[in-house]
Formats: sequence, C-alpha cells, structure tokens
Amino acid sequence: LEKPIDYAGLFPPPGLALDPALRNQAAYVRSLDRWMLGAFVLPIGKFAAARNHLEEFEPEYPLRISALGPKTAKAADFRPKLETAAEAIKQFIAEHKGVVAIEQFEMPLPGGAVADSLGVARATLGDLALNVFWEAPADAAPATIEALAGSGAGFKLRTGGVTADAFPSGAQ
Repeated sequence: LEKPIDYAGLFPPPGLALDPALRNQAAYVRSLDRWMLGAFVLPIGKFAAARNHLEEFEPEYPLRISALGPKTAKAADFRPKLETAAEAIKQFIAEHKGVVAIEQFEMPLPGGAVADSLGVARATLGDLALNVFWEAPADAAPATIEALAGSGAGFKLRTGGVTADAFPSGAQ
C-alpha cells in the first residue's frame, strides 16, 4: 500500500492556488506519513508557474509529479497536444533534475477511434519511462480497456466531480 494517494490539491474539493498546494506537498514529503503519499497532480500548463516554487524541494525530498495532459475535444488535436506535453515533460525534468521527478502522465483520450490515439501515444511517450494513464468517459470504458490490453498503460475512470452529472451511474 505504499504511495497510494496522489495529492490533487489544485482541484476540488480543496481547489488551492499553486503556491499553497506546493507548500503543502513540501510539508507532506517531510512528514512521518510520507509513505502513503503518491505524486503531486500538476497540469502541464502550470509547469512554468511551478518553477517559482521549487525551492521547497531538494534531492532528499523531491517533488514527485503526476503530469496532467490537456483535454482534447477532437481526435485531430490529440497528437499535437500530446507532442507538446511530452516536450514540456522532457524540458521540466532536464531543468530540475534531482528536485523534480515526473513519474506519471495522465491525459483524457479524445472521442472516436481509441486504438488510433493509443498508437500515436505510445510512439510519442515511448522514451519517457512514465506510468501512463488514459482517461475516457464511463460509456467508452469497455472499448478503451480493450484497446489498452497489453499496452502497459492504465485506464482512469473519472468517478466524480463538483456537480452531480460528473458522477457515473451505477450501471456505468
């Protein structure tokens, strides 16, 4: 059960600003309960702002990140957004080696042909050695899970949010 809880302090329910969320993470990685702390969920779009708060971390207590890629509405937008995300991850790791460790990558898949998107994704992320999780809506879960078989990637099912319609039904 080591590291089962990722810290998503930027998102509801806490919905903190970046500065206090990273200060919390810096305190959590130094606490006696750090054995249960997973990665800090950080949208790739906030990497630049996070640079200003990295003095709280050091090689003994690094900022371990689950990088959150952007949502794409159209399959045609998926590849360029994924390529930009992969490049941002590479750059952030190179600039902050020893203080930052990006361990995971999460990104919603676009609607449409899931298998096509996953082939592009494997080719784009192959050299990053990350744990990868693809998110899809509940009604697309069976096809997505089938497409993920043998890929080494995980499936992420969103099971809630801040409004009732964000929760899947019991059937889903």
